[in-house]
Amino acid sequence: MPGRDEVPSPPPPSRGPLVERLRGGLIVSCQAGAGHPLDDPRSISALARCAERGGAVAVRVEGERNVAAVRSAVSLPVMGIAKVRLERSARP
Repeated sequence: MPGRDEVPSPPPPSRGPLVERLRGGLIVSCQAGAGHPLDDPRSISALARCAERGGAVAVRVEGERNVAAVRSAVSLPVMGIAKVRLERSARP
């Protein structure tokens, strides 16, 4: 029991049903670099459908247009990201 001046620790974060569904599974990154032949929402959606058929538990997709297309193409959770390109970055 904490003393009068001690602040109790917060409870650990709860593990919801989504976390449990993802645990131990494969999250597939469905992306194509700018200018790549597969860099369009239809192609990224096709990659996500392949990942779903292959047993992925979720997909990771970059860009709003791609996220929207993939959400309508698969029933998996979609993790949308937005990459930030820094000038000092070694990669284009």
